[in-house]
Amino acid sequence: MGPKKDKVMYNSDDISVFEILSNHASLAVENSLFWEGEKTRMAREEQPKKKAGGSRSGLR
Repeated sequence: MGPKKDKVMYNSDDISVFEILSNHASLAVENSLFWEGEKTRMAREEQPKKKAGGSRSGLR
């Protein structure tokens, strides 16, 4: 983290704030990765439907 600007040692409140911020940042990264994966999965599932829809349209 480095030294504080006021040269005072970090206290337990400072550490608690850093822990909360790091937990929130970690969750944000995990959520972002999850949704990127979901978008990729949904795009893959949609591709066969588009291809199949074009070839089946004459069978109805």
